[in-house]
Amino acid sequence: MSPREICPTHTARLSRGFTLIELLVVIGLMTLVASIAVPRLWGQYQSYQQQQRVTEFWQDVQTRIIATQREGLNFVFLPDQDYWQTLAQQHDLILTRDTPAFSVRADGFASQGHIELTFPEQQMVWEVRIHQPDGEVNLVRTQ
Repeated sequence: MSPREICPTHTARLSRGFTLIELLVVIGLMTLVASIAVPRLWGQYQSYQQQQRVTEFWQDVQTRIIATQREGLNFVFLPDQDYWQTLAQQHDLILTRDTPAFSVRADGFASQGHIELTFPEQQMVWEVRIHQPDGEVNLVRTQ
């Protein structure tokens, strides 16, 4: 005897597919998961984009530091200088003018300081923190 002859209702149920209620439950669960996951992923994506823009700004500053060091000169970052304000605007950032200056000597020794950058569209503030003595850099979102 074949399995169809033993239990015909079981085989008939398998060939019909899913019921409407089963499909609705699955769609409801997928909607619930999406409503939780999508906003979190979108927030992380925005944070990633912001970090990329801050990193690009810092790379431009670092390029200027290296060029100054090659000339055997000390580098001083003064946030109120027009050059840095313009550079920040090119990256769609606002450079806070009242952040303390920092310097990097020709031999690579760095003074401690930070650069405060604001994203005008979200009012998010990021800091590029420079640590003594070797100029280690951390990017930190403060708001």
